[in-house]
Amino acid sequence: YNLNLRCYVIIEIKTSTFESEYIGQLGTYVAAVNHLLKKEIDNPTLGLLICKSKDNVLAQYALESSFLPLFLIRNINYY
Repeated sequence: YNLNLRCYVIIEIKTSTFESEYIGQLGTYVAAVNHLLKKEIDNPTLGLLICKSKDNVLAQYALESSFLPLFLIRNINYY
């Protein structure tokens, strides 16, 4: 739970390249948290998906098909 944003944040880390079905899976988790944990005073739950790499066009199409606040980032290696 993020106290500043007053919302739950679901973070999913994948060790593979982005696949469009990952958005549906994360969306399921976000919906479950909204139904089971979120209160009326809370803001909508955010979903954050971290993948090894992504195809920008595929990611754009997959995210546009979702009405939930989901975000996708590419994993950055610092070594």
